[in-house]
Amino acid sequence: STDEIHSLSITFDAMLDRLQKSFEREKQFTADASHELRTPTAVIMAQSEYALASLDTKENVEESLNIILSQSQKMSELISQLLLLTRTDRQEEILHIESFDVSELAEIVSSEMKLSAKTFDIELITEIQSNLMIKADQMLITRLLMNLLSNGIKYGKKNGFVKLSIYKEDNCLIGKVSDNGIGIENEYQDKIWDRFYQVNPAR
Repeated sequence: STDEIHSLSITFDAMLDRLQKSFEREKQFTADASHELRTPTAVIMAQSEYALASLDTKENVEESLNIILSQSQKMSELISQLLLLTRTDRQEEILHIESFDVSELAEIVSSEMKLSAKTFDIELITEIQSNLMIKADQMLITRLLMNLLSNGIKYGKKNGFVKLSIYKEDNCLIGKVSDNGIGIENEYQDKIWDRFYQVNPAR
């Protein structure tokens, strides 16, 4: 029926749905934090134990402290990223929209990534149309480009390639990252937006 009790039940169901989504977000954040912080924490603990056992050797202690510092900096960055994810999930992230040359930004990012690509014996190819201006959050666009390129490099094949293309088509800005790496089977492609999802970690 469409009486008041029916309306109340619909409202109640909607409230329960919102609560469930809130609980799921909290669970996701806990899983994210555990996943990302486990490795640097283990390294810091191991290096601290090693340094304490090597107090009579300055070089060993100094090496351990440098590793601890590096991992601590990594943890700090990871925590910042996790907080960003949480604020975004809750739609609390404030975007800093500005006008900038995305062609220039893409050239800078790709230039920085070429050393990493070379380490993996992968050629980083760019086809970037010049003087493309957009209004967006420059930091998030930078992170987007770096994440896509680093994934292409990490899962590429030796002597393969990763290609970044950015160009204008009609009134749209098109960005593409392509490679000839291992790829993702069609049956798993609907899961690519699940955070930290990997088809097979062994690969």
